[in-house]
Amino acid sequence: LPILLAMYQVFRGDITSQLTTSLYAFISAPSTVHATLFNLVDLTKASIIVVALAVIAQYIQGRLTLGAAKKEAKGIAQYMVFLGPAITLLILPQLSAAVGIYWVTNSVFSIFQQQRINKSINQK
Repeated sequence: LPILLAMYQVFRGDITSQLTTSLYAFISAPSTVHATLFNLVDLTKASIIVVALAVIAQYIQGRLTLGAAKKEAKGIAQYMVFLGPAITLLILPQLSAAVGIYWVTNSVFSIFQQQRINKSINQK
């Protein structure tokens, strides 16, 4: 959560003015800072593409985490699979794309981690 808040603060305002006060004396401040991802996505504004990727990644992560839940817990677990992407869909369009990319990256790493966990559980 602290990383999300810090990224939001950085990409919300003027990055260049923040850099000039935070640099060492022997480092010159850049005249312009391009806050884009590969010149495709503006990181200072919300991006529907990043939101869609985050929702899909959250759904996949939820499905992998669901695993073999017991019958009693299956209903609530299924509800939770859709709750994560729904919350993501509500929150991310209001935030900058930089926060969304962090969200996507975090979800992708969680997917790989859950796959490894599921694989080790199935081997036992």
